[in-house]
Amino acid sequence: MAYLYSKGNRLFGDIEFEDDTNTQIDFEDDYIALVAGGSTILAASGSMVGIGTNEPKVNLEILSTNSKEPVLSLVNINDDSKPPMIQLHKESESPADDDCLGSLEFYGMNAAGAEIKYASIDVFSSDVTIDDEAGEVVFSAMIGGRTGNSSMTECMTFGYEDTAAGQRGFALVVNRQRGGDLDFMVNGDNMYNLIRTRAENNQIGIGSAPDGNIGCILHVVSTTKSSVPAPRMTTTERNSLSNQVGGCMIYNITTNKLQCYNGSSWQDCF
Repeated sequence: MAYLYSKGNRLFGDIEFEDDTNTQIDFEDDYIALVAGGSTILAASGSMVGIGTNEPKVNLEILSTNSKEPVLSLVNINDDSKPPMIQLHKESESPADDDCLGSLEFYGMNAAGAEIKYASIDVFSSDVTIDDEAGEVVFSAMIGGRTGNSSMTECMTFGYEDTAAGQRGFALVVNRQRGGDLDFMVNGDNMYNLIRTRAENNQIGIGSAPDGNIGCILHVVSTTKSSVPAPRMTTTERNSLSNQVGGCMIYNITTNKLQCYNGSSWQDCF
């Protein structure tokens, strides 16, 4: 089926397939939609486009009632090494440090049926100086229940950081906003807490979660493993150490002694 249109404005109604009225092109004021099988497949409403919906609410909205959908698939069938790609561009006439370049936001419903942003990934241009450009990625998640108020909290950041006065570098920062008991856990082969931090107590545990009733920064717990608290070295290797301060420790394998530096000399601990 083909249509021949003349130049200039042309007033016409919906276009329907003669054998199936459920398949049509729907024209309305500032609106056009492609309908197949009685369902809107593609709709353009003003500056918004919808796929699977006839009332898009954002620039591009994809809606599906099928299980495990909607799915957005990007496929590269060229014989090259370039992968499919999604690019987010922020173009500004006055770019500045800490501009947000793009964001991925994840929404869901809470128990009351309210729409909640549960997590996001945001990217910033932390430095826009020519030849000193630097970026930062921020991972945030909703944290609630501990203080009675839920809030988005920066869980982890990666990228440019001021590491010291006059210095700069890349850093991985966890719990930058000190959001409370934001734990870092590494499970071992048969230990659930091979490494465990508890931010609200400023504690690190090895072998178990650190005991908040013990006022220590490092808590080592095990009934099957021992601990080597200091590096093992010979007397010659110890004597070649530099910039030692009081409290530094080594295990001297020449004398088989645990030794501590008192600020001026090495002393046996036992």
